[in-house]
Amino acid sequence: MHKNKKCGFSLAEAMITILIIGILALLSVPVAKKIVKKDSNPNKGTWMATRNSNGEAVYWKKGMGNKDNPDKWTKCNTTCEINGQAVNDCCVFESPLNIRNFSLTAVGGGGGGAGASTESKAYTSDFRLDYPGYYRMVAVGGGGGGGLWNCDIDGDRHKAAGGGGTGALAYAEYILGDNITKVTLSPGGGGCGNCGSYNGSSGGDSVIKVTYTNGSSSELIRATGGSGGGGRFPDKYTVWLTCNGSHNGYGGGGGTAYIYGEAKNSFANSVGGCSQCKNTNPAMIDSSLSNKANDNLQYNAITRIGYIYQTGSGGQPQDHHHVDSEKINGKSGVVVATTNLFAAGYGGDAADAGEEFVPKFDTGQVVVYIGKGGKGGQTGTTVKEEDADAIGQDGGDTYVGSKIYSGGNGGSHKNIVAETSTPGGNGSVSPIPSRTAPSVIYGGLSDKDGNLDTQRGVNGEKAGGYGAGGGGGGILIDSCGNIEAGRGGDGAPGYVQITW
Repeated sequence: MHKNKKCGFSLAEAMITILIIGILALLSVPVAKKIVKKDSNPNKGTWMATRNSNGEAVYWKKGMGNKDNPDKWTKCNTTCEINGQAVNDCCVFESPLNIRNFSLTAVGGGGGGAGASTESKAYTSDFRLDYPGYYRMVAVGGGGGGGLWNCDIDGDRHKAAGGGGTGALAYAEYILGDNITKVTLSPGGGGCGNCGSYNGSSGGDSVIKVTYTNGSSSELIRATGGSGGGGRFPDKYTVWLTCNGSHNGYGGGGGTAYIYGEAKNSFANSVGGCSQCKNTNPAMIDSSLSNKANDNLQYNAITRIGYIYQTGSGGQPQDHHHVDSEKINGKSGVVVATTNLFAAGYGGDAADAGEEFVPKFDTGQVVVYIGKGGKGGQTGTTVKEEDADAIGQDGGDTYVGSKIYSGGNGGSHKNIVAETSTPGGNGSVSPIPSRTAPSVIYGGLSDKDGNLDTQRGVNGEKAGGYGAGGGGGGILIDSCGNIEAGRGGDGAPGYVQITW
């Protein structure tokens, strides 16, 4: 006989189970309330501030429209004190009530890129080749001295001794590399016209040579001096020292130009002196070529003042009894090297940035000042770094309450070169990655790696993004020899973002 067996919870077990469920439910109520409160908080969001394309401080917060275009944001117009000075474009962040745990991202203004600078340089004596590149050079040999006369020709003193010839003019352009340490410029002296002989002496040679890093040297240009003029003097074999036709004066020959190596745009010229002459102009280098040399050099190396004629001209013949040494001696030669020194600009530096957690702001209103981007430098007139016009300005500091985020340094000059197309340096990119920040801020005529890219303009690029440095200005020489120097690009403004 079987008994019926009953299954189930006892009353005590049921009571214990209900008690446990109740306790768990009571404990979960505060957590659920917090979740609901957090999810329904209308103040949850983002606040941002920067400067628009006009340099005006602006801010954006949730619900104000296009957050990707600062030109559409609201202008900041609160007056505050920055570094002891009142400024009227501070922004104010209104910290939401009963909110803690903020995320703060901030960056200062980026530095401006430096502008390129040019400076004309002329050398008239030896110089170290500190700046490799393109150089223009001219050498003019010394003029030959004029001859003396002591005899008439049939009583006509207008046909007496000869004049000295001109030294050679030799002009050429060279690319000098960094394997050269020194350039030596040696001008030739003028020939003597009254130095114990009726015949004038030749002028000295003018020479330009270079010395290499291995100690060897070679000539680039040699312009020889002109020959002296022949005199008219008595026949020493005649007892009465009578004059005869065998000792008539003659003109000295012009010098010879020697141009060596891989010269560019070279030309040369010289002129012989007059024969059996008196009271005529001395022999002078062809004026069209001397003017061309001066123009190409951008330096007046060959002058003419009163009756003191141009460099390298020949001496005039003189009467033995009445010598004008100013006129009879040949004029000294000259050597000149010129170039345009260039200094392309470095790009500006990016500003300091910071990302940090802020449990709570000390006040309900937080004053925010957005650092301005540094202005790019203009084209300078000297390659020295202290050229204030060309150096990029530093970016401004960004302030968030008592916190400071430093602006980036402005760009300075790159290495100095002699008349060579040169790219400007790229600016430092934004330290805050975003889809609007470019990956490269280009310098003028610069590609991504800082090499010359003639498809780009000479001006440095204005920085994009936030806190980036502007590009540096570049230098371009076109096929006609025209020089264009670029300005530096402005740095990008600072930026502040607060989220909660």
